[in-house]
Amino acid sequence: MAAGASSRFGSDKRFYILPSGFSILETTLKNISLAHPDSDLSLVLSTTDHPKDFQQLLPTGASVITAVHANNGLGASLSDLIVQSLDKDPSSEVTALGIYLADMPSIAPQTMNRLEQKANRAKIVRPTYKGVPGHPVWIGRNLWGLFKNLTADEGGKQLLKGLESLVELVEVNDDGVVIDLDTPEAVSLWQKSKM
Repeated sequence: MAAGASSRFGSDKRFYILPSGFSILETTLKNISLAHPDSDLSLVLSTTDHPKDFQQLLPTGASVITAVHANNGLGASLSDLIVQSLDKDPSSEVTALGIYLADMPSIAPQTMNRLEQKANRAKIVRPTYKGVPGHPVWIGRNLWGLFKNLTADEGGKQLLKGLESLVELVEVNDDGVVIDLDTPEAVSLWQKSKM
């Protein structure tokens, strides 16, 4: 999910360069591609984004999806992704969608693999770190329809609260699942913690 406006960051955080020499988004994509086949990856952008600006960051075989309602927040972008995924191939054998956030570059690939292995059509899988819920969230295909009408930034969180009996929380020893780089201060704290 990379369709956000970066309003809290003050500039386009997706292209903010980390000390590694790679941008936040590029680092996130590189980590994800260590855990999942490139052909399984789709980058969700807004209608104001230019896909060609992202092509060099995308792993070979990854695709771009445009979230036409991205200006209404993350929930609306997720809704657009779900609708397009359902419409794309109703007979697809895809059992679950892993929802990764573009500004979370430090999730370990082993954590990603563990969560994917737990995912199935009938449940939602979400990691926790020291009891704090994080990302990625894996949504089973049987539940996609429930996410089709999200509109607000908090829509997904509210919906998850109503589906607690279907959510499997997986405690992981990986603080990357709760570290998102929403502000320059968050980037600075994250960088200091890695020293």
